[in-house]
Amino acid sequence: MKDQTNRLLDLLAQEGRSLHALLTRLTLDPHTAEDLMQELFLKLATNPAFAAARNQSAYARQSTIHLALDWRRAHRPTPTLPHVDPLDPAPSAYDRLTQKEQWAHILDAAAELPGQTREAFVLHYLQCAPYEEIAGHFGKTPHQVRALCHKAVDTLREQLLCVPQTPTQEVNRASP
Repeated sequence: MKDQTNRLLDLLAQEGRSLHALLTRLTLDPHTAEDLMQELFLKLATNPAFAAARNQSAYARQSTIHLALDWRRAHRPTPTLPHVDPLDPAPSAYDRLTQKEQWAHILDAAAELPGQTREAFVLHYLQCAPYEEIAGHFGKTPHQVRALCHKAVDTLREQLLCVPQTPTQEVNRASP
């Protein structure tokens, strides 16, 4: 048990920042990412499948993706207006809120993708991992991973084109 704890601490030292960044990108909330990071390592510490995994780093990353997307399904956060400093040249609050809503729609749709297609999408487009690295985690060729990512993007485009319009979107389309 102590050996598994040491391996988990080593993994935290190596991959902790990357896993936390992934959780933040998937949840769009740094506080939730902190909570899920703790939950992730508690689950990994008690999971015999993690101890037996050939590539514990890949197992932890896969568990991170599942944990974050499960949280998204369960919590569907309501967007709040972010604080924007008036001297800040950043986008307006409305633009940031719109972008956050768009990301929420994309992530919600990504949560419905099947297994490796979802993981390839998250690792490549959110974590910016190269195809070769992802291929090593999956035991596939980079070309097969590219195909999985392409399939994920096609599926998401199809799903997002069928998203029902909210009243705000209908008003914006109707006005010249």
